[in-house]
Order: sequence, then C-alpha cells, then structure tokens
Amino acid sequence: PTEEPTVEPTEEPTVEPTVEPTAEPTQEPTVEPTQEPTQEPTPVPVPVTGMVYYVAPSGSDGGSGDSGHPWRTLQKAANTANPGDVVIVHGGTYNSTTRFTRSGTQLVGVTGVTLSEGNKVTFSGGVGGTKVGDYLYVYHSRLSNNGVYQITEVGSGYVRVAGASFRNESSGVEASIGRPVIFKAADGETVTLDPQYTDMSYSTLNIEASYLIFDGFNVTGSRHIGASFSGAHHNVVRNCDVYGNWRPGFYLIDGSTYNMIIGNEIHGNGVNGPGEGVYIGQSIYYNPNDPSYHTHVIDNHIYGITTGDEGVDIKPNVQGTVVEGNLFENNDSTWGVVRATDGTRDGLIYNNIIRNNSGSNQYAGGISINGTGFYIYNNLIVNNSGLDGIYLQQRGGNMIFHNTIIGHDVGIGFDYDGTSLSGTQIVNNLISGNDQQFAGPGSGADIRNNLVDGSTEFSGSDPLEAAPDLNSSYEPRSDSPAVDAGESVGITIDLDGDTRDGSPDIGAYER
Repeated sequence: PTEEPTVEPTEEPTVEPTVEPTAEPTQEPTVEPTQEPTQEPTPVPVPVTGMVYYVAPSGSDGGSGDSGHPWRTLQKAANTANPGDVVIVHGGTYNSTTRFTRSGTQLVGVTGVTLSEGNKVTFSGGVGGTKVGDYLYVYHSRLSNNGVYQITEVGSGYVRVAGASFRNESSGVEASIGRPVIFKAADGETVTLDPQYTDMSYSTLNIEASYLIFDGFNVTGSRHIGASFSGAHHNVVRNCDVYGNWRPGFYLIDGSTYNMIIGNEIHGNGVNGPGEGVYIGQSIYYNPNDPSYHTHVIDNHIYGITTGDEGVDIKPNVQGTVVEGNLFENNDSTWGVVRATDGTRDGLIYNNIIRNNSGSNQYAGGISINGTGFYIYNNLIVNNSGLDGIYLQQRGGNMIFHNTIIGHDVGIGFDYDGTSLSGTQIVNNLISGNDQQFAGPGSGADIRNNLVDGSTEFSGSDPLEAAPDLNSSYEPRSDSPAVDAGESVGITIDLDGDTRDGSPDIGAYER
C-alpha cells in the first residue's frame, strides 16, 4: 500500500461513557463460502482457576463484574481479568476502543511435539503445571492440525483436547500451552465493538499482551485497524466479523509472534485508505526487518476488498507465516491475493480456495511469492481476472505441489528478470484453461509431471499434456488422466483433508 497504517501511541486512551444507539448499525451482507470450515466447532470455554466476569450495556464499571452486577465497558474487563478468567460480553453495541495490556500465562513454550490420531499431543519435555481447562496451541502443521484447543486431560508428558481430530504428525509441527484470558460474546447474542470513527489514536481492538482469546465479536468502526497487534504474542482472534474499518482488518507489527486469526469474516475494510484483510510486518519504507513471525491465518472468509490491496500481505523478511484453509473471493487485489514480498521465507500456503478475484498488475497472482522456503500446495486457484494463478518472482527454493489452476491469462508465471529459480520444484499441478499455462523463463526450476492443457511458453522439462476431465467442482472424474498420475512428493492430504494414496492424483483433489 502507498500509505502505512498509523502505529498507536503508548498513552492510555480515556474511555468515555457509552450512549447506546437506538438501532443496530447496518452490517454488510455476508457472502457464504461453498465449503464447510475444516475446524471442528469450538467448545464453550470453561474457567481454569479463575473467575467468570460479565460485561453488559446496562452495567457499571463500579460494580463487581459478576452476573448480577456486570461492568459497563470492555476496557474495565481488560484492566481487571487475570490468567484463567473468562469475560462474557452480553449483546449490544460498545462505542469505545479497547487496549489490552494484561496477559495470560505461558505454561509450556513453543516446542516440537508429536500429534497422535485423535486428540492426543505428546511433549517430550513434559507439560509442567498444565491443568484441565488450559489451552493447547498447535503451529506449523502441514496436515491441517493447526489451531487452539481446550485441554480435557493431562497425563505424563501429554495432553488430550476437545474439538480436535488430529492426523498423526511429528515432523516440523510445534505447540505451546497457555492459560489465557478469554473475552467471549455471550452465546446467541450479537456484540458489536464500534467506536464510530471517533477515536483518532487507537484501533477497535488494540492487543499489546499475550495469551488472550477473542471470540465472536463484530469489530468495526475504527479510524485505524479492526484488530491491531503490537509486540503481542500467542493470541487468538476467532469467529469474529471484521468489517468497515478505515484501514486493514488485522495488522501485526513490532515483533508480534505466534498469533492466530481463525474462522473470521474479513471484508469491506479500507473505508479511508489501504484495506488489506491481514497485514503482517512493515513495509520497506518503515521497518523492513520487523520480526512479526509465525502468524497463522486459518479458515477465514476474506472478501470484498475494493481498494486494490491484498487478502493476506506478508511484508519483507517475515518468516513462518501459515495461510491455511481460507476462502478468498471477490477481491480487487492489484498485487496479488496472497502476497509474500521481498525476502519472506519458510511459509505454508495450502488448502485455500482463491476464486473470482481481480487484479491489474502483470507481476501478480492469486498467490505471489518473492521469498524462499515456501510450501504451496492443495490450493484451488480459479478465474482470477488480470492475475496469474501463481506468480514466482526472483527467488528460488519454493515447493509448488498439487495445485489446481484454471481460468487465468497465465497459470504459473515467472519473473522475466532472468533471476534463477534454483531449488524450486513445480510438481503434480493441474494447469488448464489458462491463455498460457506457463509464461516466463523459469530458469533453474525443476518443473515436472504437471498435467497441462493448452499452450505454454515454457523453458524446462516437458509437462504432461492432456485434457484434465474434471467435474463442476474441479475434482477429477474417474476417467481423468490426473487420477493416480502424480509423483510422491510428501503431500499426504488433499484440499478436502482426505488422505492421498500411494499413487496420488495430480491437482488439489484426490478422487
């Protein structure tokens, strides 16, 4: 973007008394995705060792915060709640920004773990003082195990959790355990956090702490960001509707790490400026070495960007980002829908649907990568006008496996600057119905065993050329040459989370 979102000042804002509006603000209509979320329903949080507090429009910050004497503002709860506490927010509209500076507690730091089929996670270093009701956070899974789960059993070196159906995994996957503070909309009630563009200094949610969970809010009306993270780590925002903010929906800077954005509706931001869905790190004009690492963007619906900005924008030198299971549609994204810029590295971009978006830059794609060490697989990328399906720029060392790419000017485009893509592998992709299937030199890349239908400007090994024979959902029919034609490249699930067999199908789906 041409303008950087404003970084919040350090002073505490004055929380003004809130006047309830006489009617709910109008909310943009939601476009429903066609696929079900991959996450299991989240169980209602249970306090660990702490209290349950309540906030309600009719409450008073001078009260005790119990069910009969709720507080009036979310700021009062943020200033009071301790690790293990749950704050239930009753329905209504709250017209203040909120700053969160009190943290939950970390019990086990990020470490490698083994996930067992079902709901068990084993920590080789033990689980310390973990109790039933604490929370497990799973990171960097390549098998859709990422997420946050409440612990239901604690054993010798292991925990079991609710709401998970793990696939066996040990290589590369990490986890931590925390005792968070939870802020949750009351079940069945609509809670809207809307400062009504009156606070010029703060975002709607200003997160400057760790191990917090935010669940089920409408987040709107900010003169800056919907939810901003500054030096914040191990936080979760889930099941929220983030819309109608002046700048991006989410903004993560100043060394914010291991934060999760799960299952949200993110749309219609950028009311008065850049309107990215999720903005991670800082631009080359501000701080190109911001260590805001390991953000996880999971199972969100990101749509309705009209400002030419990205659905997920990963800024220079950021590492470890996971973009998994999201639906991106109907966005005007000039530089790409999912964009990793200038030296980003070691990310996972998989199991996403990227469809019916638009752009206007010849160096951009549904997925645009100017980094190294990315694994990009099982993505369905279709009908994004003015964009390549995938665009690879300048750097090598990326793995492009099992994607289905249909309906673009170019299926996979390579930068024409002549930079070598040494170490990049492009294997088992189904690339069809594009004006050109490959375009650009692709120098140094290992390009093999892709099912290609149509013309190609291509330097590299010969692709397989045949009609893909897909159904209306872009899955291979029984007579498709994609069936059982793939090489084994270590991708053991498909876009639906189904297991691939020993002779995998080419493309995002396993028949």
